[in-house]
Amino acid sequence: MVLQYMCEDSSPGLRDGNTTTTIPEDPTDPKFSSYGQHETYYYYQQCKTRARNAKLFLADRNLNGNTAIYTRQNNNGQRFGFECPEER
Repeated sequence: MVLQYMCEDSSPGLRDGNTTTTIPEDPTDPKFSSYGQHETYYYYQQCKTRARNAKLFLADRNLNGNTAIYTRQNNNGQRFGFECPEER
């Protein structure tokens, strides 16, 4: 059994995970705070602007960009929360 926990004081905005739609990318959106966050908005913005690791295996995939959000398994850059796909 794996038990994971996180405290509100070290991770403000922590939620219970009942919301399953993708978190809005605009932090001023009133619904922004109703979503659970494993990574911060700032973290995702860094991922969006950082150049991807060009040495990763691409197979026959054509990526739609050159930042870390575009990978062999996520070539269109679809967002799931604020996760950085290159680090999956």
